[in-house]
Amino acid sequence: MRNHAPHLATLLVVAYAVGCASPGPPAKTASIERVESVPETPPNFRPPTLDDDLVPDANGDRVSTTVLSVRFEFGATQSERQATIDLVDGTVIGGVNRRGDGWYYVRVEGDGTIETIFEIAHTVDALPQVYLAGPYTVWGSEYGR
Repeated sequence: MRNHAPHLATLLVVAYAVGCASPGPPAKTASIERVESVPETPPNFRPPTLDDDLVPDANGDRVSTTVLSVRFEFGATQSERQATIDLVDGTVIGGVNRRGDGWYYVRVEGDGTIETIFEIAHTVDALPQVYLAGPYTVWGSEYGR
């Protein structure tokens, strides 16, 4: 089992920066929300429905109950990325592409609870081709905290 503690601070900074950063020009039009196969690099697209199912967690942050943020290890192949998303019956709905890599936004099916999305994230995060995975989160400071 990998220890992600050294990466936690990086995740927090990156996720905050991604949440606060201007999404830049989208690679897809606003009417496209689904990518049929997992692209080799994340799409640079923020779907308009990304924040639709956010619920507050114990820390005052807002957590998606249906969307994961997934970052793959450097060098992960498209087929490894596809297998990862297929494992959880996910659909790439967008992402943040920085210099050819970044975060995928992946919608997954579940019962719509925080517990389930964290279980799914744990399954994905345990795979060797995944650098880090967790529920899409909007940090508390963005809501006036």
